[in-house]
Amino acid sequence: MKKIPEYWKTVNFAEGYAENQVKIYSLIVSKCKWTLENSHDSDATTFINFICMQIMTFLNNTKFSVYLKKQVLNLAGLIYDLRPEDQQKPIHMKLKDSLLNVQKEFFPIKTRELVKHSNKAINFEHIVEGFLDLVDLSKNLDVLRMLYKCIREMKPAFFAERLKATVHNLISQSINPRQVNDFFVVIDSFMREFTSYELDHSVDDNIRWAIAHKVLLRVFETCSLEQLEHLMVKYHGLFKSILDKSLQAGPIGVSEEQAHDFAVKRYMVVREKTHVFLFLECMIRRLDSEVLKGRITQAIYGS
Repeated sequence: MKKIPEYWKTVNFAEGYAENQVKIYSLIVSKCKWTLENSHDSDATTFINFICMQIMTFLNNTKFSVYLKKQVLNLAGLIYDLRPEDQQKPIHMKLKDSLLNVQKEFFPIKTRELVKHSNKAINFEHIVEGFLDLVDLSKNLDVLRMLYKCIREMKPAFFAERLKATVHNLISQSINPRQVNDFFVVIDSFMREFTSYELDHSVDDNIRWAIAHKVLLRVFETCSLEQLEHLMVKYHGLFKSILDKSLQAGPIGVSEEQAHDFAVKRYMVVREKTHVFLFLECMIRRLDSEVLKGRITQAIYGS
């Protein structure tokens, strides 16, 4: 491991050679992960920085195939959570620009516009599976957020099922098991996105509804009852403020454009309220009626 950055600092751009390099890097990281996580000397940082540079080179070069880049995304997933003692910059920040470059190269504006079995569709399928592998391996919420533009759409069967499994694993292995404070920090971040009108103005395929349905609701369905009780109390005020939003008809005598804008905003409020009702239905269904009438009512309204 110590000698690799010195001997392999130059990337060979022959596809077969590069593929062998990626396989060897992945094997070394897998076998030496404990050492890399717990090392207190500079060798671990040097090696991880070297692997990051190699990953960036592989991902940024358009000559490499989609199949190789998918393997590189797997390699990235293996090192994503490594934190040697003197590693100051998170690995996500090192690799983010290169990951975005891959998305620009292979991700369409709308996946439903892809022609089935076309080269673009096949390439996208491989790359999106690579990104989902990256989420599975890294358990990193920032990587999940990089997929927002995709997960907000209705997907082909292969992607919908895989996405559902990946999000389920992320929630059960990385979100729900967190300590209380960390758990609420994560839920707060998703809740802010769900309630942020500025995040996405789209009428259809709005990421806010995807966050609500595919992340928050899944957390509420699977977290512990103790966590759910705290969530219901914590977000009672927010949910009430959303349900209290006005749905009155728009003003009379405005331009067609103004009338349209008002109708869109009204529709957004309806969608917000719909998801809050889904949240509350889940909470009320899962929590014991005595808990609802007792501790929760007292926490919200006082004795």
